Amino acid sequence: MNYTGLPRIEGSMPAIVPMSVFDHRHLRHLAGKHFSCRSTKTDNGKKGIKKNGDSVRQNFLLPIPLYLNIMAQLDPNWITTGIIDFEYKKYLLLAYLQKIGLKFNEKELYPFLSDLVFHYNNLISIKKSKTIAVNQFPKKLTKIEFQNFKLEYERLIHDDEYMEEIESIVDFSLPKLKDYLKEGKGLYEFIEDKLLVYPVGVLPIKPVAGYMFLKEKEKRNVRIYEYAVTIFENADEKYRGLKTQFVSTCYVSISNTFEMMKVDLLKSNKSLPNPATYAVESGLSLPFEETFLPVAKRMLVKKISESLE
Repeated sequence: MNYTGLPRIEGSMPAIVPMSVFDHRHLRHLAGKHFSCRSTKTDNGKKGIKKNGDSVRQNFLLPIPLYLNIMAQLDPNWITTGIIDFEYKKYLLLAYLQKIGLKFNEKELYPFLSDLVFHYNNLISIKKSKTIAVNQFPKKLTKIEFQNFKLEYERLIHDDEYMEEIESIVDFSLPKLKDYLKEGKGLYEFIEDKLLVYPVGVLPIKPVAGYMFLKEKEKRNVRIYEYAVTIFENADEKYRGLKTQFVSTCYVSISNTFEMMKVDLLKSNKSLPNPATYAVESGLSLPFEETFLPVAKRMLVKKISESLE
């Protein structure tokens, strides 16, 4: 899939990456023979560094696959961490999003989709409030008053000076993040449609604890998890979650059905005399930890919640 605005990956073709991402020596070590410098003339006529106002930039060429391996995650405070510069933050975001795109192509949803939701909501909050918590900006200790036990700091970044640059970064980033959120949601719904959740045997009145059987497409092995429904609360509402613990792997056959596996679990675990048991079967071959397990858990929580209402 071709993602608009992102550098294409073609073999080891390099893309321009801002110098600030890595220390020079670290760049040379990582990039090896692919390392090079794009020289530009400065205000004083010398080559090698391009000056733009008070900021100093220098671009290096780093192979895209290597850079993407490093950009697997985006810092929660990436907007205010490091150099606050539109071009630098743009490359940071695009490299991260291209990594997300590759993960989605491999049908890997977590933790990438939840990270996207976090970053998108964070930028929405910044855009609405037009402010960022002052304590996110770097500070320098300027004075210590031992008598009053007070520390005085000087802000190294002034709000008025940088908020316009941050707003530009936010305006650029929001539609990009929204596009990938839309793609991630579509992939989640596609996978959810291929999973079948159904009870094994008779369910108790309140199926808040029991077992979950996970079986992938055209495979005989069944991963068995013990589960318990948990409750999370905030100021507005309650949320249900699913705490799981791996039990064992079994193999389904004519002589070893899901019902027989449930009977064996009843014999081996007396602490759950009447467990609810569900099977989740996938019609697709999926990455287990990144997709099948987390989507199955969400679907099971939804099904259990419906039975409790």
